Amino acid sequence: MKLSVVIPAFNEAQTIARVIERVRAVPYVTEIIVVDDASTDGTWAQVETVSVGNGIVALRHEQNRGKGAALRTGFSRVTGDYRLTNPFFLLCESPAIQWRVVNRLRVNSKKRMRIRCGRQIKCGQGRRVVADRD
Repeated sequence: MKLSVVIPAFNEAQTIARVIERVRAVPYVTEIIVVDDASTDGTWAQVETVSVGNGIVALRHEQNRGKGAALRTGFSRVTGDYRLTNPFFLLCESPAIQWRVVNRLRVNSKKRMRIRCGRQIKCGQGRRVVADRD
């Protein structure tokens, strides 16, 4: 099972490196795609620095096109069997919860699915987690 994470970013220079490192630390992730949506605060420089030599795909829009466009750009480069957005690993930091989400992907591999924190998996603060199978 190959799990891809798409991270859209706009003016996140203060946090993007930490986000990428935390996602990289999760053993289930096999591909990370970061899309900078024409940030003006140094986000792109941070993404380039973190992604060099780490196998992270770094993409950039020259003009701000919005989060939806950034996600579509990232999805167009996904090679994994599953794709995740808004890295749930940051919302659900417990390894046991991460495993439950990935196991759900395996069990339900024949259908498109959405996983929501607080309903199917409790990971705090009622945040939404979306996991899609291509």
